Amino acid sequence: MVDNSGNTNVERFVSKYNSTFSNVDDAPNDWVISRYADVILLLAEAINENNGGPNTEAIGYVDDVKLRAGQSVLTSSQTSTYFDFKLALEEERRKEFAFENHRWFDLLRTDRAVTVMNNHFVTDFQYNDPNETAFNTQPIQQFQTLLPIPQYEIDLNPSVAQNVGY
Repeated sequence: MVDNSGNTNVERFVSKYNSTFSNVDDAPNDWVISRYADVILLLAEAINENNGGPNTEAIGYVDDVKLRAGQSVLTSSQTSTYFDFKLALEEERRKEFAFENHRWFDLLRTDRAVTVMNNHFVTDFQYNDPNETAFNTQPIQQFQTLLPIPQYEIDLNPSVAQNVGY
């Protein structure tokens, strides 16, 4: 990737929030809470889930977001089945909302967190470098997709049980 100065960078990096500061402690890259693209992609996901597969409306919503970002529309192989469309939508959300803290919650919502993260740990060079043992990690387990309930809350209400695994 070539940065704004014309230097080639082979490392992965994000330039989404790069901007010059115009005032002390201020920049034009405010943190967005909700975006129209998020609403549209969630609508496409809901249509896919409700219909048991994509239809032209759901595909059109995803294509609108992709075209706005200068990307090509979905292919027929990405829209042929319920699961193909679900994976294409997951990938589009990963790209569209990079560094906006949506990914983990998307994976939790679709029950793909364990599968996707464990695959990432196996395939990403950083987690497999024998010279960087600090990054070595064990596969995550299903119970780790929930946080433990604070003991204080359990003490307040004894009928509340701790999440499995904690």
